[in-house]
Amino acid sequence: MTSKPTYDYPEPYANPRQGAVTLHRNVSLVGRLRLTQPVWLQLGINSAAALHILQREPAGTFLVRRSNTRRCQVLCLRLLDDSSPAFVTTYCLCQERAAITLEGSDRSFPTLLHLIAFYCSVPDILPFVLRLPQPIWEASSCQELEAIAHLGLEFWNSSLNAKGSTRLTSWGSASPSPPPGVPQGPNRSQMDGGQPAGACGLPTPFLDDPSLEDGRN
Repeated sequence: MTSKPTYDYPEPYANPRQGAVTLHRNVSLVGRLRLTQPVWLQLGINSAAALHILQREPAGTFLVRRSNTRRCQVLCLRLLDDSSPAFVTTYCLCQERAAITLEGSDRSFPTLLHLIAFYCSVPDILPFVLRLPQPIWEASSCQELEAIAHLGLEFWNSSLNAKGSTRLTSWGSASPSPPPGVPQGPNRSQMDGGQPAGACGLPTPFLDDPSLEDGRN
């Protein structure tokens, strides 16, 4: 029996509607995720608290918490407002030896950070890509990200997490327009971002994170 492949980084994309996120300055996506774990990694909250937070957020926003019922960590994903039967869905995060997988997917990753980074770029089995709050996407330095992380759970109710900002990404011009509210990925030119491509075809800032070398999550 063959084992599932382990993915260190997101793969190149064949579909132009699925693109890597354009990052600001030199902070990688994994770096943003690592520095802001106190915001999106909320293992101590229950399902009601997660629903309360996510109901005010746009589709694609997510949290990771621990489910006592399912006895595992779960990814809580905000859906579109007209989704039925609920506006939030959950996926179990399955830890198997040295890898972690998302319920329903064949892909496995060495750490939770790698998994989240992948699904911030490629929907795979999800209805759309994950999205971090706009202040995290737009932060231009580690210091700004650390200030956001310092707020922890309170970030979600803070003035910093103001709504009504413009979208951060856009679909490729050759792609049909998505439904309103659906998180969007950049086109191929935005994906390249004027940066030298890394080994997997993504911009170098996406891959260049020292934390990956020691496997921290």
